[in-house]
Amino acid sequence: FAARVRGAPDERAALRVALALENEASSTYLFALGSLEATAALQLAASILPVESQHAVVLAALVADAPRQTFPPFETQDRALKPDEFPAPS
Repeated sequence: FAARVRGAPDERAALRVALALENEASSTYLFALGSLEATAALQLAASILPVESQHAVVLAALVADAPRQTFPPFETQDRALKPDEFPAPS
């Protein structure tokens, strides 16, 4: 993600990167709700999902795009982050 932010040519582009990250995080927590079984883990994911969504709303306001350009009509798991794409550093 740092590379995406560093590659942004201006502040608005950096905000768009942050917005994409928040939308990806929301999608990931939605995915987690369908994947987790432990009550404590489900409660934690369910408590984080709306916070990530709120972050996205604030960033979208800063970018000043119309909501229909920024958000899907319904959040899905399609944009969930995949752990294989982010290997742990060795």
